[in-house]
Amino acid sequence: MTTSAASTKPTTILRFGPIRFAQEAWSNLSKNYNVKIVESEATGREEFLKELKSGKYKDVDYITRTFESVKQTGLVDKELLTELTKNTQLKAISHNGAGYDQVDAVACGEFNIQLSNVSSAVDDATADTNIYLMIGALRNFGDSQLRIQRGLWPKSKCGGTAIGHDPEHKVLGILGMGGIGRAVRDRAKPFGFSKIIYYNRRQLSAELEGGAELLLK
Repeated sequence: MTTSAASTKPTTILRFGPIRFAQEAWSNLSKNYNVKIVESEATGREEFLKELKSGKYKDVDYITRTFESVKQTGLVDKELLTELTKNTQLKAISHNGAGYDQVDAVACGEFNIQLSNVSSAVDDATADTNIYLMIGALRNFGDSQLRIQRGLWPKSKCGGTAIGHDPEHKVLGILGMGGIGRAVRDRAKPFGFSKIIYYNRRQLSAELEGGAELLLK
């Protein structure tokens, strides 16, 4: 029995943007599957369009991109998608980001190109940063650090930093109760806020509210 040329043809992935934290997964993909990974050397949209129209990516089946890759291609808008469909075999775009602000999702649908994102990938990291900034602001950590660096700490009480505030018994408001908002809520609970309220386009189920209260009902 002979193997057809179609069955041995590798799936070609055009990869945009640097790899961070997923080197092992990409290595596994290229080594253990019939996959060919190509990258663009373009430094701007016009340069990429020239590459595209030259036939360099005629075998590309899928595209994976990061936010940084906008520097290479510009926005993935209708104009770019038109050229991609003309000059590749593109079936899907994998966007390594939570939103679609750089990719025209409607146009992808019009061209029958599947579009995916990673909506919750940065929920925890963003919530951690939110808590860090909130507690830092309450306790005046930023101002204290600057006064320490200026050598003011030994000269007066706390270097003259204003007295901070405790989170206990205060009300915490969360604007938007999606994945990040809920992660902030969960991290804030041990700090002793008297109440956690939230504003959302619609009220969440009691399970998703997790003890928080809708600001306007």
